[in-house]
Amino acid sequence: MNPSDIQQALSIASLLAALGASIYTWLTTRSRVNETQIAALSDKAAEHDRRLDKVENDLRHLPDKDLTHRMEMTLTKMQGDMAVLNERLQPVSAIAERLQEFLLEQAKR
Repeated sequence: MNPSDIQQALSIASLLAALGASIYTWLTTRSRVNETQIAALSDKAAEHDRRLDKVENDLRHLPDKDLTHRMEMTLTKMQGDMAVLNERLQPVSAIAERLQEFLLEQAKR
């Protein structure tokens, strides 16, 4: 082995070391970018979990379909009761009108 062969082998080894360092730098830079993106996505997922928990908690306090149906039935019954009450109060209203007319006639005399 002569000095030029040694020099050539060293330059090839140097080139391979520089190429290896470049590839390592490129790979680790990509992993740092990915790590940053993964951290951002993790924060976003945690925020979505908090929001979902809040929505689920709010929905827990809303009436279910059975309670809503019972409320509808109760309102329907109340409408019927109000109609009956209105019918029963019409004679009282007529008496009040006649009494008012009578009192107005008495006041004119």
